[in-house]
Amino acid sequence: MDGFVRVLIFCFVIIGHFGWWVFAYNRINATGLPRSLVKFFERGIFLPITLLLPVVLLALYPISIWNWLAAGTSIPGHSTPVLVYALFCLAVDVVIGPFWLFSRAYLIPPKQLLRSQLVRHLDLNDQRDALCQKKFTAQLAQLPGNCILELQSVRKSLWLPAWPQCLDGFRIGHISDLHFTGQLATSFYRQALDELVSMRPDMIVITGDIIDKAKCLPWIEELLGSLKAPHGCYFVLGNHDKRISDPGEVRRALTLSGWIDLGSRVCEIDIHGQKISLAGHEKPWFGEEPVFDSVSSNMFRLALAHSPDAIDWAQSQAIDLLLAGHTHGGQVRFPLIGPIVAPSWYGSQFASGVFFRKPTLMHVSRGLAGVHPLRFRCQPEIALLELYSSPSHE
Repeated sequence: MDGFVRVLIFCFVIIGHFGWWVFAYNRINATGLPRSLVKFFERGIFLPITLLLPVVLLALYPISIWNWLAAGTSIPGHSTPVLVYALFCLAVDVVIGPFWLFSRAYLIPPKQLLRSQLVRHLDLNDQRDALCQKKFTAQLAQLPGNCILELQSVRKSLWLPAWPQCLDGFRIGHISDLHFTGQLATSFYRQALDELVSMRPDMIVITGDIIDKAKCLPWIEELLGSLKAPHGCYFVLGNHDKRISDPGEVRRALTLSGWIDLGSRVCEIDIHGQKISLAGHEKPWFGEEPVFDSVSSNMFRLALAHSPDAIDWAQSQAIDLLLAGHTHGGQVRFPLIGPIVAPSWYGSQFASGVFFRKPTLMHVSRGLAGVHPLRFRCQPEIALLELYSSPSHE
């Protein structure tokens, strides 16, 4: 075995090591386990093993590893743990690698996305000191490539054959993951929401993770209470909304501010004489999966969910359009390969964008903020979705 092959194998061992722990991290954060248990796995198991295990193995068996890498010398018996773990990492490459490569195909938009147009790029970095309420947040905002203060408003035209033709051009303003934590000032959100209003949506939806800190509960009325749309404002909650001791306070505050709670329920609305069926999916954190009845079988079905993992439920319920968030676009997106980390059973496959799995078209928002104020090549997103019944609407 020549030196090049040994170096290549060594690289694949490293890829398998990090690949396994990213795989595990993504899935543990997709569960409905209590936050304390999730954090135990993250900080007590995943992070130490990911960062320390390679260091420990290199420290214990430096000569064995170097001799094999440089001269091809066999791994001696006392270095068996290195060999066993290397074989495990290579097995990860073989088993998980193809699924990850397949998921990259979803970075290619489906034909149902007729057009995606950047409406406006709001670079708010010149307001950094005013928008970042914590010194540490302001320091992170200055990191090269960190775009937590670079809002993007995007208009996306979607082709949905079941959409009533007489409603072509209907506009849904989709935002998600506001994460009211106090790290970013209300003025940051106000500018984002003003941008949303300027796009004149017919309906506005929020797909969860609205608030993390009880001290920010008044922000709901202050910021979201002024939002209005001709055909209503709707919401579902997400896992971070459980950080409030009584998540019912979040629901009540939103409802009192004029928002309609779709959590675990199905309702029917009338848009210019056309019946549309709406539903909200908040599993695995709240309630039950809503079920459509036979009466709505001929109606267009629109659903909100916090996580894109609801795509399986949406397919089973013949949902026409599913709107979700939760993944923040991966928060870190690499050139060519896209996002890696995303809290989903599907990993980063549905990190953000438009996806089609018959019969459901799904839009996943990158969100507006996050608990961790780090976003590289992944700007916060305000999306305006225009719905059309035909691909030749123009």
